[in-house]
Amino acid sequence: MNENNEAYDYSAIISLYKNTQREIDRYRDMEWKICYWTVILMTGTIAAFKYTLDILSQDIINRYQTFIIVGFNTFVFVAAAYGCWHIHFVHESLTENRKLRRKLEKLLNLSNLLPKKWMEKEVRYFKGIKHLLTWWSLIVVSALFALILINVKFDFDSRNFFLSILVICILYFFWKFISNIIER
Repeated sequence: MNENNEAYDYSAIISLYKNTQREIDRYRDMEWKICYWTVILMTGTIAAFKYTLDILSQDIINRYQTFIIVGFNTFVFVAAAYGCWHIHFVHESLTENRKLRRKLEKLLNLSNLLPKKWMEKEVRYFKGIKHLLTWWSLIVVSALFALILINVKFDFDSRNFFLSILVICILYFFWKFISNIIER
C-alpha cells in the first residue's frame, strides 16, 4: 500500500512474468532441436549427394563436377553456419528472458518463496557455454563429415574446395549488403 492506503496494481508485472515464463518454456528445448535438425540435414545432404550421383550419367557428372561439388559444399557450410547462429540466438534469448524473470521475481518479492540457492545464482550467457560448445561441435563434426564425403568422392580437388570458399564468401558479403539495406 502507498501513502494514500491504495493497493498497488501488479497485474501488468504479473502478466509480464507469465509471458516471460512462457518464452522460457518455449526456448528451453529449442537448442537441442536445432542441433539435431541440423545434423539430420547434413545426413540428408549426404544422401541427396549420393542419390544425385547415382541418377546422373557419368558424362553429366564429369561435365558439371565442379558445379555439383561447389553447390553441395556451399549448402553444407551455410546450413551448418545457420544452425550454429540459430543456437546462439536462442541461447541469448533464453538468457535474457531468465534475467528478466529473476528481476521480476525480486520485484514481486517471490524470493521468499523460492529456494535461496536459485536466487543467489547469477544468470549469464556463459553459464551454458559447455552446452553451446557441445551443440556447435556436433554440427561442425557432421558438416565436416559431409564435406569430406562429398569431396573424397571426386578425389578431393583443392580447386573445388577453394572455389566453394569463394562462393561462401560472396554469399556472406551479399547477405551483409542486403541486411544493411534492410536496416536503413
